Amino acid sequence: PVSRMVFYQGQTADKWFYHDLPAWRVVSACYPEPAPNSVRKIYALSEQGDVECYSREGSVIEKIIDAGLGAASANYGYVTRIREIGGHLYVCGYGGQVYKRDTADWTHVDAQLLQKKVDLGSIEDPNELLAALTKSADETIGLIDINGLDENSIYVVGNDGYMALFDGTSWIKLPKATAAHLNGVLPVSADSVWVAGSKG
Repeated sequence: PVSRMVFYQGQTADKWFYHDLPAWRVVSACYPEPAPNSVRKIYALSEQGDVECYSREGSVIEKIIDAGLGAASANYGYVTRIREIGGHLYVCGYGGQVYKRDTADWTHVDAQLLQKKVDLGSIEDPNELLAALTKSADETIGLIDINGLDENSIYVVGNDGYMALFDGTSWIKLPKATAAHLNGVLPVSADSVWVAGSKG
């Protein structure tokens, strides 16, 4: 795969600019509001947990170590969304992954959500293996979107109607309103949160 990042700059003669990220599959982008007199930056997230910070100063790439699928990762699964919440970047993904970019690095903030991988390679009986695969698939938390008004009110939504709220200390699983996959969450106030998903 290759992802092409395209930017519009209204103040210049050439309006459109782009650069490519070879071997990336970008799944989400984030454009935080720049601080006064600071350089505007855009962030791109690959499904493997690569994060690019792109600005007129150039490109800086980081890797969320546990994210994605590969020999060097913990194999929790792909990540799906990057957002700025309360001045920090957050990323969510499959297996209940939630990461926060603090001053030093990307850290887990998913203590009640993160699912440890089951070692299916040790199961020899085909019937037991099928049962374990089915159970694993049924119980997998696939987080698709993350959003919040501030860092003490962060929502995640995902597959099979999954919803949870982070209150700044811990995650609280919310009652399931639907079995449909939920693809977007938009908190608009302390009392009002919009959620959109499949099947209308």
